[in-house]
Parts: sequence; C-alpha cells; structure tokens
Amino acid sequence: SEAVSNGAAALELLRREAKAGRPYPIVLLDMQLPDMDGVVFARFCKQDAALSATKIIVMTGEESRPDPDAAAALGFSGWIRTPPKLEDLHARLAALIDPHKPLDPSTVS
Repeated sequence: SEAVSNGAAALELLRREAKAGRPYPIVLLDMQLPDMDGVVFARFCKQDAALSATKIIVMTGEESRPDPDAAAALGFSGWIRTPPKLEDLHARLAALIDPHKPLDPSTVS
C-alpha cells in the first residue's frame, strides 16, 4: 500500500503499478483531492483500460453522500463517511474482497 497527496500522483502510481503487472485492486479515495475531485478521478480511472477494474471506495461527509446509482455510474464501489470508523472501513473492504457475501447496509454508516 502507498499513500499519495493528490489525484495526479495517485493516477501516476496506479498506472505505473498496472504497467508493472501489480495493479491496485482497491483505492480508498477522499472525495476532495487538492487538484481534482473524486468524480474527475473516477472518470479518469473508468476511461483508462489499465485502471477500469480498480474498485474505488470514496470517503466523504454525510452531507455529500453520493446517490447509489450515480456513484455506481461514476465507478465508485462504495463510500464511507469521514472520518472513517475502523469497523465501517473493514466492512466495506470485506464486501469488495468477498462479493459473494452481501454487505449489510445497517453495519456501514
């Protein structure tokens, strides 16, 4: 795992690792990046064949919670509230890692 401070650096890292045969399967994304918002970032990922399979969990405040249909259309695999609670992050990651085990929406805020 690796952390970066902006969207451009994240895209560069994701592309570099995908090219090297080590694609990141999941990205934890703050909706408000210094250089672009999460929607723009997700669009870049969705349009890039090397990144299109990357699952994106967006972190945002309750007031900015994305509509589920719009979030799915943008390529978001889910969202968690900021600051994230460990149990919420765990539940969301577990649901992405084992998609055959449905996520109980009551366990994620």
